Amino acid sequence: MEYRGFEFAVVRTIPRGWLWSVKRDHTDKGGNAYDRDDAIKRAKQYIDNLLLRRRRAQLDGQSLSTYQLVESDERRKSQPGDGEKNHDT
Repeated sequence: MEYRGFEFAVVRTIPRGWLWSVKRDHTDKGGNAYDRDDAIKRAKQYIDNLLLRRRRAQLDGQSLSTYQLVESDERRKSQPGDGEKNHDT
């Protein structure tokens, strides 16, 4: 399937329900969902969020590559709280 220029797929899996994935450049991003409609909704939300981050970066005068967006997304998920660390030692 395609949404806003991004290709995504939704596949039924036996043990987990439905798997969604979004194809981006050289990487895929995905997750699980309980039913097909929810999987499609989550894939579209991911694409919308990706496009929103890209638009914000352009408005701020920055030029972020897809790789940098993936890295920042992964870091944000792995850090507790508001994502800021105290670097005082």
